[in-house]
Amino acid sequence: MLFSGRRIKRWRDHLGLTQVQLAERVKVTSNTIGLYERGESFPTVAKAEEIAEALHVTVFHLFDDDPDRFVTVAEPEAPPYEVGDSRLELREVPYFADWDGTWPVTDTGSPPQWPVAAELLPHDECLVIRMPDESMRPFLRTGDGVVIDPRSRAPRSLAVVAFRAEGAILVRRYKSAGTTRILAGSNPCVPPIEVDARTEIVGTVVGLVARNLMGRLAFELAPSWP
Repeated sequence: MLFSGRRIKRWRDHLGLTQVQLAERVKVTSNTIGLYERGESFPTVAKAEEIAEALHVTVFHLFDDDPDRFVTVAEPEAPPYEVGDSRLELREVPYFADWDGTWPVTDTGSPPQWPVAAELLPHDECLVIRMPDESMRPFLRTGDGVVIDPRSRAPRSLAVVAFRAEGAILVRRYKSAGTTRILAGSNPCVPPIEVDARTEIVGTVVGLVARNLMGRLAFELAPSWP
């Protein structure tokens, strides 16, 4: 996946912003925004994150992939939700900010419910957890919601998984080559973790629910992780 200037324009147009207005928000010139959108220049990771925040999406949404995979839903309390000419089916999924990896979850009271695109869910027992750290930055950031399939605990290579390490639930990409298995993040500052008998994979990440910013929710319908 490559950074896509046309995605900046797409989300900017969606918000009704001019290049000048976006440039003011991220402290660059409007000419620079034009260069980004035409693919004649590329922002740093830090600047890409600023642009994403200004556009109320995650930085993941500024990378080039099938444009039909993404949908922005305005005003979540006012259905119906539509993707092109078709309606988007949403399901309520329990959200656990501090999930301990046990399944089924017991003694939780009444957890908050997140609306999630039905296309993401392989079954009705998925849950949303809070991204705990910056290991998958810039594609995921602390506080982002990720949809977990807790039944899928034997992942294929290159799947993104949730696992238990020293009492915490972390998210990394699972990689295997021969007898070597590691859990690696997208953030080059985070060292990989070698999988051993103490590593407990507690689920596979099946999608991303972006942060709720200014009343907009973004749903990743078919995640293609970098």
